[in-house]
Amino acid sequence: MIEITDQVPLTTYSKYRHVMESLHVGQSFVVPADDKQSVRVCAWKYFHRRDSITGIPITSKVFTIKVDPQDESQYRCWRAE
Repeated sequence: MIEITDQVPLTTYSKYRHVMESLHVGQSFVVPADDKQSVRVCAWKYFHRRDSITGIPITSKVFTIKVDPQDESQYRCWRAE
């Protein structure tokens, strides 16, 4: 039998969300290769996604994740807009 419980909060924490919220246009941070997909998901979930009813983007912030030009074994996340 499956037990149903109440009062268990849903976690919405992403270790990169706070950093991404504080970036200004042109700023960036290093992303380890293992976390590249996590950062992309965070960017979409919190910043790039559009409202399902209006189709308007949730925020005006835009991020891009590419290979770090200074160290090609890592990635870098830039705030583009």
